[in-house]
Amino acid sequence: MRSCLCTVARTQQDGTRRKNLNVTSEGEREQQQGAIQAKLKAGMMDAVLTLCNSDSG
Repeated sequence: MRSCLCTVARTQQDGTRRKNLNVTSEGEREQQQGAIQAKLKAGMMDAVLTLCNSDSG
């Protein structure tokens, strides 16, 4: 009986660790996506400003 309880506890602990790892990787993925979006936005703004400056010259 004790062995069975230990196995259940270990399985539950492993599941919790996996869940924590998934949450961490999901958070990292969101940060990476945010950084990519910020770079794209900055690039678009640069392109628009370049077009505006070339139009007025």
